[in-house]
Amino acid sequence: MRNVARSAAIALTLLAALGASVLLAVLRERRAGSSAVEEVAPGIYHVRNFLSDVYGARAGGGVLLFDAGMDPEGHAIDELLRALGATREQVTHVFLSHAHFDHVAAVRLFPRARIHLGNGDVGMAAHSEPVRPLTPRLMGALLGSAPLEANDPLEGRQRIEVGGAERVLALPFPGHTPGSYVYLFRHVLFTGDSLRIDGGKLLPAAPEHSVDPVANRTSISRLPFLLGYERIEQVCTGHMWCTPAGSAQALLGELLGSLHAR
Repeated sequence: MRNVARSAAIALTLLAALGASVLLAVLRERRAGSSAVEEVAPGIYHVRNFLSDVYGARAGGGVLLFDAGMDPEGHAIDELLRALGATREQVTHVFLSHAHFDHVAAVRLFPRARIHLGNGDVGMAAHSEPVRPLTPRLMGALLGSAPLEANDPLEGRQRIEVGGAERVLALPFPGHTPGSYVYLFRHVLFTGDSLRIDGGKLLPAAPEHSVDPVANRTSISRLPFLLGYERIEQVCTGHMWCTPAGSAQALLGELLGSLHAR
């Protein structure tokens, strides 16, 4: 009977290992996937790179990217650049919401770009510190996430010139990760995983995938102060696309009200 139990345990282990190998192979194959490119706001375009959303726009003589997807070969971003009539060499700024593997994979394809990332995530991006929390650390290790250098680390609230008279407002937003940032450009707020859209509502970051959910909610509560007199017309997230145009103020008001009611 003991031998039967041991054989069954070995068989289950082998099946689990086989299943994990198949899953890993599927993820590695599909992470290059690309949706059709769509314009989400005037001059701002979106592409879905398998599970991650990437946004891009022209500014001055260059191109801005908001996050860099999960495909290290950048197939989806190439589609986005084609829609913008641009090439990789014309990418001048990459604004990273945080350092998790599914938002940074293609960064090294843009050697001329300034890579903006919150200082609290620079160590995770460079692999000099462990990625937190555990799930993105494991997934990044399984998919072969490469270390990267953020050549323009961010500290505090900043306005970054990106061409002509245009600027990106970079706002520290710790919680999902220590160095999470959100970015405002042309009245669109790019949030990465610091905000979610579910059931037509804006919600805080998923607590099970966040380093500090309490800090994330505090960042949300501070958002009106961080914005000052800036107006938001749309919120675009890292995995759940964007809110409808013109709805952002009302949706953010509902979210802030729900946090204050706790």
